[in-house]
Formats: sequence, structure tokens, C-alpha cells
Amino acid sequence: CHLRTNLSKLSQSFDCGIMSSPRPSYKLSVGFGGKTYDLSLPQDSSVKDLRAALSAILSQSSQALSDSAKVVIKGKVRHDSLTLSDCGIEAEPSSANANKVMILQSAKSAAPRPSAPPEELPGGEPEKGDPPAPLVVGEGQFAAVVSVPKKGATRVVLEEGATFGDLVNEVGSTAEYVALFKGKKRENDEKMLNAGFKSEQKIMLMQAQRSHIAQNISALHAKATTLRKQALNGVVDSAEVSIRASGMEEEVLELHEKLRLGGSGSDMESLRSSLKDIEGILKAAREGTRQ
Repeated sequence: CHLRTNLSKLSQSFDCGIMSSPRPSYKLSVGFGGKTYDLSLPQDSSVKDLRAALSAILSQSSQALSDSAKVVIKGKVRHDSLTLSDCGIEAEPSSANANKVMILQSAKSAAPRPSAPPEELPGGEPEKGDPPAPLVVGEGQFAAVVSVPKKGATRVVLEEGATFGDLVNEVGSTAEYVALFKGKKRENDEKMLNAGFKSEQKIMLMQAQRSHIAQNISALHAKATTLRKQALNGVVDSAEVSIRASGMEEEVLELHEKLRLGGSGSDMESLRSSLKDIEGILKAAREGTRQ
């Protein structure tokens, strides 16, 4: 009798232990509006579930998360249908920033937070044809004036932790453009403020294809300059200079063709000028071995 009773209690205890054991979860650090929120979500959660969890927290302080807000994980904008696991979230974070999430909601898409109910705001509904309201820089945000090829300049508002990739995604996509700041191409995961960007500064985007051409021209310029120095210093003979220069001249012709197909623009003219410089350097290298 005692044995049956003890077995029954053990079975109940075992069953309760299974039913009450917590589901595996992810610990997330979510940055939004200049603040950080710590969330814990089941490991089968999606990006959409993450949005819902943050929205529930924000609603307690009369804030709102718009549907157009972008969820950035591991430097990439993530679609709602993806699971957190798909996005690289770790069950056991390898570093303090491993499970960091950024929610980007610029002022142009942010839900309004008026100090009074809508019916009490002065002015009423805007008339048709009125210019759009200027983008307001809120707490924990900054603005950038972006020059986009063939589209002109536009002003965007970003969260303090935004990267250059986030900026590009505001006006296009990282597959289409790259950001240029202080004369340098910037990596998509580099934070803008850490690079010395100041609010309201101007920044230029370049088409990704042109950026790749520019990198090739820069590398070719360095090779041609090295060859010229070697030729003038007698390090290489005329035969080797001729072979190496011929190969580089073929690269110059290929790049000229790519620029021709790439269209016009001040940046393209600058790249064409760089190719002419390379042609002059190679000519000097050939003549250097004849002296």
C-alpha cells in the first residue's frame, strides 16, 4: 500500500515537473527610441512576435510601433516571417552584443505622439495640396541629408544607433547603393555616429556597381605606380615592363567599357580621368626602361 502511494506521488511529481518546465527562450536586448528594452521570447518566435512583444511594452507608456518600422538583426533588415533563429539569434550569446536588436522607426513613419487628443489640436485636418510636414528629429534620433544618384537630395531621420546600411535602406537598398562619407566607402554595419557623422550633415550614395569599378581602378592605379617606380629604378627590365604594362592596359580598356555602359555623371567623369592617369603612368613606365 505504501509502495503504491509513493509511486503515485512520484508519478504526479514527475508529471508536474514536465508540465511546469519552462520553454527554452532567447534573451534579447532591443534598442528603440534611444532606450534599451530587455525581452525574453520562446526560441520558436518570429520577427513578427518580437514586434508584438515590444508593442505591448510601448503601449504601457502611450508609445506606438508602426508597421513600417524596420527590425535590424546582425546588421540586416529582417522580414516578419523569419524566425529569430533564422536571423542568427543565439540561445547562449557568445558576446554582450550577440542578441542585440535595433528597431528603426524614422519620423516619417513613426506614429504621432501628440500632447493632446487629435480633436484638441489646432488647425484641424490639412487641406489637400499642403506641403508635407517636415521630419522632426526626436529624442535619441538624428537627421541626414542624403544625395541619391538621379534622384536628388532627401532628408531622413534615424535612430542614434543607426548604421550606414540603415541609412541606405531608408532611400533604397544596400544591393543598389553604398554610402560615401569623408571620401571613403562605408561598410553597411558601421555606425554613423561612431564614424563622426553629425546631425544634418550631407552624405552621398553611390551606385554599388560604380563603387566596385572605383575599387578596381584604385587597385590598378596602385599596381601601375609600383611598376613605374620599378622601371625608373632599374628593378625590372624592358621585357617584363612590357608584359606587365600590356596586361594592365587591357584592364584599362575593360574598365573604360564598363564606364561607358554605366552612364554619365560627375563621379563617372572622375573615374574616367583616373583611367587616363593610369594610361600616362604605364607610358612613363615603358619609357623609363628605354632611358
